Amino acid sequence: MAWSLKEAAAKRRVLTAATAILDDAGNPVTGRGGKPLTQSNDLGRVIVYLRDHVGRNMLGLHAGAPENFLDQILLAYRCRNKIAHEGGISVPGAPSIAGCSGQFAFRVKDWAAEVVRHESNLAAR
Repeated sequence: MAWSLKEAAAKRRVLTAATAILDDAGNPVTGRGGKPLTQSNDLGRVIVYLRDHVGRNMLGLHAGAPENFLDQILLAYRCRNKIAHEGGISVPGAPSIAGCSGQFAFRVKDWAAEVVRHESNLAAR
C-alpha cells in the first residue's frame, strides 16, 4: 500500500522519459538484467519523485545520514516485491532480504506519510 501511494504520486509528477537515473556519484543505476534504470520505469520515477520532489531530508535520508538514499529506496522496492509477489517477507525455502524488518516497514510507512503531506501542501497552494 505505501509503495503504491508513492508510485501513484510519482506517475503524476515525474515525466515518463528515457532519462537515466543516476546515483549520488553520477553513475547510472542499473535495474533488472543490468539495464540502466530510467524514468520510463515505475521504480525510476519513484526514485526521482522522492529525491527531487518530496526530498531526502523529509525522508530522513539526507546527506550525512547513516543510510544511503538510493540503497534504502531499492530495499523498500525489493521488500514490496517480496510481499506482493511471494506473500510475505519471510517465505519458507526462499532467502530473506537483509534489512526487511518490521522496523523498516514503519520507516517506509513514514515515507508514505511524507508523500501525503507533500501532495496535500501542493494542493493547498
